[in-house]
Amino acid sequence: VVMELPARALSGALRAFVLRASGIALVVLVLAALASWLLASATTSPIRALAEAARRIGRGEFEVDLPRARGREVEELTEAFRAMQRGLKSRDEAIREAQEALVQSEKMSALGELAAGITHEVKNPLAGIIGFAQLSQRISEADPNTPLGKNLRLIEKEAKRAKGILDNLLSFARPEHAAREPLDPGQLLGEAAQLVGHQLRLGKVQMTLEVEPGLPPIQGNANQLKQVLMNLMLNARDAMQPKGGRLELRATRDPAGRVVFEVKDEGHGIREEDRARLFTPFFTTKEKGKGTGLGLSVSYGIVDAHGGEMRVWSQEGVGSIFYVYLPPAEGQASAPPSRGSGD
Repeated sequence: VVMELPARALSGALRAFVLRASGIALVVLVLAALASWLLASATTSPIRALAEAARRIGRGEFEVDLPRARGREVEELTEAFRAMQRGLKSRDEAIREAQEALVQSEKMSALGELAAGITHEVKNPLAGIIGFAQLSQRISEADPNTPLGKNLRLIEKEAKRAKGILDNLLSFARPEHAAREPLDPGQLLGEAAQLVGHQLRLGKVQMTLEVEPGLPPIQGNANQLKQVLMNLMLNARDAMQPKGGRLELRATRDPAGRVVFEVKDEGHGIREEDRARLFTPFFTTKEKGKGTGLGLSVSYGIVDAHGGEMRVWSQEGVGSIFYVYLPPAEGQASAPPSRGSGD
C-alpha cells in the first residue's frame, strides 16, 4: 500500500507536534522548578531561622521563638536546638548568680577590712566619752532631773549606743572564732524563738514552729546562730507592724542534706531593687532611727563563717522568707528522705 501526502501537510503536522511537545515540556519544567523552589524554601527557611536564632543566642538573647518545622529531620534538628537553648540559658543564669555571689563576697570582704580599721580608731574616743560622762555624774552629784544631769545621762546613753553599733560592725568585719559544738537544729530554733517570744507577742505576732524529724546535728556556736535567728525573727516582727501577723518558723533539710532554717512573715515585703543590698552594712529599709542596717550584715558574716549561706524571697504586699542553709556536722550527714517534689 502506498500513501502519498503532500510535503506541506506533513511539515505542518510535524511542526504542530513539536510545538505541543515543547509547550508541554515547558509547563513541566516550570512546574518542576516551582516544586523545587517550594521544597527548597520549606527546607531552608527553618534552617535560616535556626541560624538567625543561633546568632541572637550568641549575643545573649535567650528568649528566641523558633518557627514550627515540617519534616522529621528538621523537627529533630529544631528540638535539639531548643534543648541547647534551654541548657545555655540555665548555664548563663548559674554563671550570673555565681558572679553576683562573688562580687557580693568581695564587697563584704573590702567593707569588712574598712570597717575594722574605722572601728578601732573610733572606739577609743567613745570609751573616753563614756568614762568622763559617768565620772562627771559621780563628781558633780548632779540631780538626774536637772538639765546638767539629763545632759550627762544623754551623753552616756548615746555614746554607749554608738559603741554598740561599732561592736556590731566589728563583729561583721571580723567574726569571732568562738568554740563550736554539735547542735540540735530543732532545739536551737526553739530556744531562739523562746528568747524573743515576749517581744513577738507585744508586736501582735502569732508564731508557729515546725521541725522536720530526724534532722542531723550542725557544727556551730549556739550563741552566734541564735543571734542570727533572733535577728531574723525581730526583723519579721518589724515588717508586720503595726497590725502584726503570722510568723512561721521551720527547720527542714534540703535535697543536698543541708539543714535549712526558714523564717516566713506576712509583712510588707522588700522591693526588688533593695534585695541586692540587704546584706550591705548600714543599709536598712526601716524608718530613720529604728535600725542601724547592721543586723543582716552581721548575720550574713556569722552564717558565712559557719560554711553556710543566706537567701531571701520576698514579694511586696505578700511577705518575705529568709533561708539559712547550714551544713551538717562532720560524720553526721545522712541521705535526705525522698520527696514527691523538689524544694
